Amino acid sequence: MKRILVVDDDSLIRYSLSAAFQDRDTEIITRPDSRTGLKALGDWLFDLCFLDIQLPDGNGVDMLRMIRQLSPKTKIIMMTGSQPDAAAMRTIRENAFLFLAKPFDLFRVKRVLDALNREDENAFQNFEELETRVAERRRDRRRQAAAKQITFVTVPSDAGEKEDCHKGDLVDISDRGTRIRTAHHLKPGSMIRFRNSVNEAAGVVRWSATDKEKNDRYVAGIQLIGREGG
Repeated sequence: MKRILVVDDDSLIRYSLSAAFQDRDTEIITRPDSRTGLKALGDWLFDLCFLDIQLPDGNGVDMLRMIRQLSPKTKIIMMTGSQPDAAAMRTIRENAFLFLAKPFDLFRVKRVLDALNREDENAFQNFEELETRVAERRRDRRRQAAAKQITFVTVPSDAGEKEDCHKGDLVDISDRGTRIRTAHHLKPGSMIRFRNSVNEAAGVVRWSATDKEKNDRYVAGIQLIGREGG
């Protein structure tokens, strides 16, 4: 069994990563800051650590160095929604296993775990490509109209349940989230995954209401996994 530590002050990130790995023969431990994260590293051995760069009580890059001393065998995945400076990027390159730009594709992260289980480090993209994604994401944060038909699946909340596939329309989209219109009522707090749209992203339903123009449809606000700034 793999043991994974998630250190991020965003409860949505902690919840989403925990839900993503709950059925993969893993033990997930989450912490909201560097103090409790370092304590967990002193209490247990971890195979993998997801570490946010911006933490409420410290710098994730500093914590990265500490983890390298405390637990050198732990692979570290750094997460950020902003472009690190040159010095921070050098430290990340030298010490981290992977650098994920937020918002990230939750199902790509699952593939990271699969590759880790296979001990296949060649399965990961290089730093330059991921840095480019961060830079491009910073150029335009405005919400854009996006009339487009989409397909999405609801992610089961309990083991043994099956994913349900649904159709809908993409109303608009930004880096932080999107609105969709669908005949299926989505429960706030549930997770969905887009297929062949929205960059294959996953998200959490933040709200859902009856469409004022079409009473047999619902409009839902989806927060994409991994918001800017964290």
